[in-house]
Amino acid sequence: MTPYRRWFLNSVFVSTVLTTAQLILGVFAAFALSRFKFKGRELLFFFVLCTMMIPPQAVMLPTFMVINSFNWVNTYWGLMLPHIPEVSTGGGLLS
Repeated sequence: MTPYRRWFLNSVFVSTVLTTAQLILGVFAAFALSRFKFKGRELLFFFVLCTMMIPPQAVMLPTFMVINSFNWVNTYWGLMLPHIPEVSTGGGLLS
């Protein structure tokens, strides 16, 4: 028998943690970029825009190599950590 309940709970856990982390980081990034005037603000904004234009397929193999070097393959850390910063930058601009 397949463990459907375990798979469902894994999905709920991962999606809850990722959504919460991305929301928090995205709100802080959006607030900092919109309200604070600091040196290099335009350069940081340009960098964020440039990273949003990189397709995920281009960084898939390097991301796996980093996860593998930390021995995070088949762990929650390896599944969640690479996705937190990549979406929070876009979420910060869209907020």
